[in-house]
Amino acid sequence: MCFLRVGVFWVITLSVLVPRLAAAAAHRVAVVEASTSKVPRSEVAALRADIDEVVGSLGSEIVPAAEVKAAVNGDCNQPDCMIAIHRATGATHVLRVESVFKKGAFTLQLQIWDARTGRTLSSDGKSCDI
Repeated sequence: MCFLRVGVFWVITLSVLVPRLAAAAAHRVAVVEASTSKVPRSEVAALRADIDEVVGSLGSEIVPAAEVKAAVNGDCNQPDCMIAIHRATGATHVLRVESVFKKGAFTLQLQIWDARTGRTLSSDGKSCDI
C-alpha cells in the first residue's frame, strides 16, 4: 500500500494545504485521524509520518499526537470539536484525515479546518481501486 503514501503527499501538498498554509509559519496544525479498522495499522502510522513531514516542510508546527488525543473524544468532524481542539492545544488549524478501505477500494479524504472558528477551509479526497 505504499501508493497511499505517495497519494497523500500529492493530495496534501497540492490541493489542500498549500493554498491554505503556504504562509503559515506561525501556525500550529493538529492532525485528527479517522480510519476504518480494515486499514493496516502500519499504513496508518506511515501515513501519519508522511503527513507530519509534509506539514512541517511548509513551516507549520505539528501539535503532538498525544495532545490531540487528549482533546478529542471520539471522531472529531464537527465545528465544536475543532474549537475544543484549539482551546486545548492552541492549534490554529486541524487537518482531519479519513481513510477507508472497503469493497476493493481505498478512499482518502482530507479536510483542513480553522480551529478557532470551526469553519472548514478546504477539503479534497481521492479513491482508488485495489
